[in-house]
Amino acid sequence: MEYNAIFKKILFGIFFATLLFSLSAQEKERPKIAVVLAGGGAWGLAHIGVLKVLEEAGIPIDIVVGTSMGSIVGGLYAAGFTSDQIRQIALGADWTNLFFESSVAGNTSFLEIQDKKRYAFGINFNRDGISLNSGILPGYNLLRFFDALTLRIPAPADFDSLPRRFRAVATDLETGERVVFSDGFIADAMRSSMSIPGVFTPWFIDNRYLIDGGVVDNLPIDVAREMGADIIIAVDLLSKKPLSAKDLERSPVSTLGNMLNIFIRGNVTPQLKDADILFSVDVQDFSQTDFQKVTGLAEVGEKTAREQLGELEALYQSLLAYSENPKNEIYVFPARLPPLKTIKIYGASESDRKTIYSIFAPLAGQVPDTVIIQAIFTQLDKTGRYRSVRVYRNSEEEGYPLIVRLERKIHEKHAIRVSFLYETTFASSITGNVDFIPGVVLYGLTNTDSQLIADVEVLDSPGINLRFIQPIGRKFYISPFFTYSQEFITRLTGRSVGYQYQTISLNTGVDLAFNPVPVIEFRAGWNFRYIIAQEMPGLPEEGSYKNNLNIFTAGFSIDRTDAAIFPTKGISMSADYLISLETKTVGHFFNTLNTKGVAVLPIGTPFSLSLMWKGGTDFSERFGNVLAAPVFYKPDLSDRRLFPGPLKITEQIGSHVAGLGVEVKFKPNWSDKGFTLPVFILIQGAVGAVIQSITDIDVKETFHWNVSVGGGIRVSSAFGLALRAGVHVSIEKDIMPFVAFDLGAISY
Repeated sequence: MEYNAIFKKILFGIFFATLLFSLSAQEKERPKIAVVLAGGGAWGLAHIGVLKVLEEAGIPIDIVVGTSMGSIVGGLYAAGFTSDQIRQIALGADWTNLFFESSVAGNTSFLEIQDKKRYAFGINFNRDGISLNSGILPGYNLLRFFDALTLRIPAPADFDSLPRRFRAVATDLETGERVVFSDGFIADAMRSSMSIPGVFTPWFIDNRYLIDGGVVDNLPIDVAREMGADIIIAVDLLSKKPLSAKDLERSPVSTLGNMLNIFIRGNVTPQLKDADILFSVDVQDFSQTDFQKVTGLAEVGEKTAREQLGELEALYQSLLAYSENPKNEIYVFPARLPPLKTIKIYGASESDRKTIYSIFAPLAGQVPDTVIIQAIFTQLDKTGRYRSVRVYRNSEEEGYPLIVRLERKIHEKHAIRVSFLYETTFASSITGNVDFIPGVVLYGLTNTDSQLIADVEVLDSPGINLRFIQPIGRKFYISPFFTYSQEFITRLTGRSVGYQYQTISLNTGVDLAFNPVPVIEFRAGWNFRYIIAQEMPGLPEEGSYKNNLNIFTAGFSIDRTDAAIFPTKGISMSADYLISLETKTVGHFFNTLNTKGVAVLPIGTPFSLSLMWKGGTDFSERFGNVLAAPVFYKPDLSDRRLFPGPLKITEQIGSHVAGLGVEVKFKPNWSDKGFTLPVFILIQGAVGAVIQSITDIDVKETFHWNVSVGGGIRVSSAFGLALRAGVHVSIEKDIMPFVAFDLGAISY
């Protein structure tokens, strides 16, 4: 028994000594600290300010976990960026294009730009039936932005091997399960986590469709704890603004927004108790779409963190027991990768791969960074051929070769499309025009990119428009067409409705177009036109009008604005030259030149200045109109942007016309009032000059002008509305107040 007792004492002594040694070893190991960042759209930019304070307080961060926008800020932080570097990235980012893709993407072809301006709604269909997109935006712009930012992290990667261990949370759309990314591509993890339902298309990866992680876990404190975090610092984002009846009455968006917030708070609130330090950032003065307000949001996050600086200082002091300087010197960009030796191109055609290889080949021997890759993306956009381009250094091959994966732009389905336009002006009389245009587009009849377009115009201008587009190589296309239309227009003379005339036209021909870059088009063509029209009082021609002409045309267009309706920067313009051949009905040669456009200059947020013009000349007009162009081929000054007021025929059509206008736009931010669509306050003025004949110019009866004020709303590229009130001063110097209303595809 004595031996047993002694043996037990020895065993207990060994156990106690082992326990003491273990505890002593544990005491020397610094606790693992995690930061957990919530989702919330633009609110997530407040995380930048919190991270700044953590850095200044000397708090070492070992683990970063985020959802949605929290996964974006968190992913960059885990990759080794400092809070200041993330702030600079956010300030330099084109958030409007990245998140909303409302500006024209660099890889959007000229034809697509025009279609987006015209067609407000579309439904895809094929043999399996019709389909609607599961999200509005594909998110390719954002994904390639992430690719460029994380290029120096070889992929696929173990997220535990990053400068800070990282996790991003998404939601499986089919099962509703939480998906936690622990390896793979950081860019894919961030893109999946912020797939806002109904806004971005679900991201397909690992045979799953993933949507925003906020649906199941908007503040994943539990994920950080599962990763072994000893101390968790959580950043919650919420608006403490009281709900008011006025907000609910003003817009249904307020109701929907609060419903979503209630839903999200349901998965956030149970986790808050598990945070050791909780920063509740009140972002009530910002909306979840205020991505342009980087500085303001970061300051709110910083202010909140500084109010709890005492907790951070206490944490820092507790860490001194483990090290004289517990600050983790990790705030540097990851170590440089070796220079490129190999570049591999995948996807698209063999000729595509050769072309793309020539673009990337100069990078051999370099370590490409974000700026270089972004410049190459811009160059690739100019081809207009690729829907997406992925770029990364491959971690699974020696030397980390650069991998480029291309996805060609394809039209997998046919489409039914609808365009709508309503214009009316209320003055001493009412003039108006209504167009409703349903149409169908059939893709791939001859090759992948060919299109057959059939539009039917109803209401005020019934007719049909048929056009076939056949690409030739990468930059050319040939397009035969046929149109038939009838037009009924009411015009004003003086202060009353003077007449109504009807026009029937038939036009057929072929165009050849060249697109050196997607936003520029040069074109030339031939067409045969047949026109029957009633007389147009006020112009020199008398009686009814009928002719048929062979016409050759040439022209070019540039379309590079940030938005089709109410742009805030960029330029859009066109010029067209027309040459006729002599026929029995028109026994002389004539040629005309017409141009129009707008240049938009930002003059400091939220203002912009538009310079607008329209003009034309009939080169053949001389000697009292004997050789002038027929009336329907004369330059025309009618333009709702320049002249929304009532114009008489003699103020629109002439042998030589010119119009010049300016428009100041102010874009108020009413998102905090529950209205998220872009709203504009408009101040506009324009002067026009119309000369019927250079041999008989009366300066006093040449100029007319108008000024107006009003407002507008941009719903999409092809649907907006504008309401303006102003004064039109006619050629005869009559002063005519007016109200003009435009709805639909007002930029087309």
